[in-house]
Amino acid sequence: MTQRSLTAILTDLSAIVKTLADQQSIPLDQELAMSNRALERDIESQAFRAIEMLVLSAHASGLTKELELYQAPAYIEAVHVLRMSGRPLPTDL
Repeated sequence: MTQRSLTAILTDLSAIVKTLADQQSIPLDQELAMSNRALERDIESQAFRAIEMLVLSAHASGLTKELELYQAPAYIEAVHVLRMSGRPLPTDL
């Protein structure tokens, strides 16, 4: 697996989550705003936190059951990054 920067993963993950959330009228505005701020500032720790928030919010809202998200390379990479960090995650991610 090619390792990409956290900001590259966040950029792709944000786009996919935004599209799906808009389609299903799921309000993830705060999480997406956090992602945008992290991308604007280009600070790795903020990008990591934004990835964590997007993944957990997508899971809580049921978006992770969507094939488009579940199979997206950015989502797979994001979950991998979170697992490698030792963060406690829901078992069904």
